[in-house]
Parts: sequence; C-alpha cells; structure tokens
Amino acid sequence: WGPRAATCGIVGNAYLRCITGLTVRGVRAETLAIAPQARLHVLAEVENVDPVVHQEGDVEAALFLEGREVARARVEGALICSGINYFDLELTVPEPQLWWPNGYGEQNLYEVKVTLFSDGVALDEWTRRIGLRTMTMHIEKDEWGECFAHQVNGVDVFAMGADYIPEDNLLGRVNPETARKLLEKAKFANYNAIRVWGGGYYPSDWFYDICDELGLMVWQD
Repeated sequence: WGPRAATCGIVGNAYLRCITGLTVRGVRAETLAIAPQARLHVLAEVENVDPVVHQEGDVEAALFLEGREVARARVEGALICSGINYFDLELTVPEPQLWWPNGYGEQNLYEVKVTLFSDGVALDEWTRRIGLRTMTMHIEKDEWGECFAHQVNGVDVFAMGADYIPEDNLLGRVNPETARKLLEKAKFANYNAIRVWGGGYYPSDWFYDICDELGLMVWQD
C-alpha cells in the first residue's frame, strides 16, 4: 500500500534563474467577499536584488476571465527597497463567476496576472489561475455535540473523497499526466475532496491546479 523507500539526492528539476534587478517572487490571492460583488486581495512579494540601490516601480494586478479583463489595480511610484518588499492590491469583480466543488456548481477559473514595471517597461510577470470562492469550516454546537463541515461560498458541503498518496514510490515517475488520470477517476467517482496524506510528500503546484479544474477541495496534511 505504501512501502517506505528512503529518498536521497535532488528531487525535482534543478535550474538557474538570473535576476538583474527587480523580480516578482510570489503572490498570494485571497477572496475576501463574493456578494454582491467579489473582492480579491492580492499580496505581491517583490524582490530588489541590488544590495544598495533603492528603486521606483509600479506594481499592477489584473484579473481575466476567458481572456477578457474584468478588474485591475495598480500601485504607482512605489519605493522598492533592497531585499523583499510587499504590496497590497484589491480588485473588485462585479457579477463574479464563482468556483464550486464537484457536484455543487461550475469550476470557474480566473487568470490573475501581476506585472512589475519600471519606467513603463515590464520587468517581470507572475500568472496563475484561481477560483473566486470563500472557504471555511462550519463549526458550532448542535444537538449531537458540534458540527464540522466544509463551507464553500456560504454553503455547507458534504465532503466525499479519499486519501492521496504518491502514485509511485519512485517520485521521479510522478508527473502531471499520472496525477491527472488518478484525480479524474476521483471526480468520476463523485468525489469532491482529496486528503493529501501526511506520510507522503508535498505535491507540486500542478497537483493543486488540477484539483481546481476538477472541483476537488484539498485537505492538506
């Protein structure tokens, strides 16, 4: 079921990324509200690799649905100090197309794009697909003790799913194709949730992207 095979050496791809000035290191996008319009908070992590010189730049976030721009926000003339800098942007989306778990609605996905400019020239760009949705746990006292339910967009969801362990003991043979086949079978079986088993490993970003596409909530151990 899950034999222990001790790993050693480099896991995954090794690569070099050359940075000469400013770069977008990462972005966190969080849905703050969904009605009457959606509000998306974007936290951009921008790095200035120059150990001495502070620079000025513009940080812009844009949201697209099926190639059509639906929202945009921009921080202009920001002072980007040496090291890591954080910038907050908030996007407002009228009539949002929400993301729902499998069996509860559509899995609408937006493209969020964060671009870093200097003197009007785009220096770096970060792009991902996300779903606009609120997600929390509904926990309160009831006649049996205490309820415990996933709540998506204000709706309690009856979670149906199973544990995920790596498809292969040799992790180099785990890839987007093998994971997609497995997760598509989970959707076919009417699952709406996947628990990433704590005795395995942290999957790559593409694993969570596939779950987004298929409407699978992820319980991450």
